[in-house]
Amino acid sequence: MGKSDKYVAKMTSRRINKPKLSEKVSIGLINAFHLGSYLEGDELPSERKLADEYGVSRTVIREAIENLENIGYLEQKGRKRVFKKMNITENMIHFEEITDVEYKSLIDLLDVRELLERFIVRRAAEKATEEEIANLQKCIDKMKMQLENGNIDYETETSFHSNLLKIADNKVLSQMFNAYEASIYDIGKYSLYVAQKRGLAITAAEEHQAILNAIKSHNADLAEKLMINHLKYAKHNILLSYRLKNQKNH
Repeated sequence: MGKSDKYVAKMTSRRINKPKLSEKVSIGLINAFHLGSYLEGDELPSERKLADEYGVSRTVIREAIENLENIGYLEQKGRKRVFKKMNITENMIHFEEITDVEYKSLIDLLDVRELLERFIVRRAAEKATEEEIANLQKCIDKMKMQLENGNIDYETETSFHSNLLKIADNKVLSQMFNAYEASIYDIGKYSLYVAQKRGLAITAAEEHQAILNAIKSHNADLAEKLMINHLKYAKHNILLSYRLKNQKNH
């Protein structure tokens, strides 16, 4: 396992915990880079200057710098550390790795999901072919079959949304949505378990079917309205699952 892999494994193992000071500094530097305070090739300020700016010790700054080196935002050039530009997919995925999903962050992620999926489902309703509609129906049928057998896996439950994304056929949108999925993967799986225990998974399948029926008739307004309603209940279940999981861990 390489240095970067070890870092990712370490962060993933405690994704729900409160971020360390060094991680908050790392996030601050990443945000500054993306907002243009630093450009590609710019030298990172001295440890002393960063410690003063963020109000932390130089030890914390060293940890933050190591974080950024591990995930590829900084590279060594001679005796200097300079910022390195990464592509959009890498930026999003690594940003997820360096942050812990706290309750407020989870709400923010779910709000972003709604914006993305509203656009995705409208595009699907406008342009879905008969073959693509048939694939969506297969996703729902598989979900219903697994529910009848008493258990549904997370990949099957999310396949309907993944196929909608394919129909939308937007590369940047796909990168954003995949980054979102990576961010909530653990709590998403747990929320599906909670939904099954509460008897709500069958409701999700029925909502998927209603959305698909609107897509079949190419009614983008209705498809969007049904998706908003579907995501409202999904959001409630995910947030409930988050609280339940945290209670179990304390």
